[in-house]
Amino acid sequence: MSENLLVGSDSPAVPHASPQDFGGEFTSGPPQTWEEQDFLPSPPKPPSPLSENPSFEAAKPVLTLSCLCLIASTLHWTTPGGEGWVSGHAVFQDGEWWRLVTALLVHSDIGHLLANMPLFLVFGFYLNGFFGFLIFPVTALVVGILANLLTIIVYPPSSRLVGASGMLYGMVAMWLVLYIRFEQNLPWRKKVLRAVGVGLVLLFPTTFHPTTSYAAHGFGFVIGLFAAFVVGPIAKKKIADLVAKIETSIETKTLRLEP
Repeated sequence: MSENLLVGSDSPAVPHASPQDFGGEFTSGPPQTWEEQDFLPSPPKPPSPLSENPSFEAAKPVLTLSCLCLIASTLHWTTPGGEGWVSGHAVFQDGEWWRLVTALLVHSDIGHLLANMPLFLVFGFYLNGFFGFLIFPVTALVVGILANLLTIIVYPPSSRLVGASGMLYGMVAMWLVLYIRFEQNLPWRKKVLRAVGVGLVLLFPTTFHPTTSYAAHGFGFVIGLFAAFVVGPIAKKKIADLVAKIETSIETKTLRLEP
């Protein structure tokens, strides 16, 4: 058997068998050294389940809640004295616990409603699409109710609270935690930095208004963080289903490409 030697300037001679030694034929171009093989491009990573856009079905729960917000807010605006708000007096003295839910739907004016809707629609869509119905709207509503409850505890009994901001902040917090946990194609450091940056840009207030309940925002965010860990097993199962679906789709496309 013949022996070809490839000698580099900084590397020892490496024996290299030619294709003819195995009954093959020479191909065009210089033979590939071991050093060159080390720098071959790595195979592409499988797509992350969070990189696939959910179907339109995932938008139905958040669109339904948005319509309920519009209806409840309109009733609040057109009813003397307003309806649907929550206060410590109404809950703890009058026993009107249902207000913890209705206050999530009611907004003080059209500007308040429009300020909440964009993020509510986006995060409601993705939470439901990637992690399922139990994450949104079920867990999101629980987070909002708890945020309202804690807020009216720390506020004076006569203070009235309306709006979905506490629930919305909780939804963003859940998404950030679940994103860090289940995004597969980025290192942990980059995921954490990206999540912190998005959270600051979206949630940190640039102006302060005396009528805004920052306590509800803070309670909602903190409760959302804890809720994300509680619902982690549910989210993990949903992500596993999405990964299996993606792998099946890739295998199907590969089979179609084969002659």
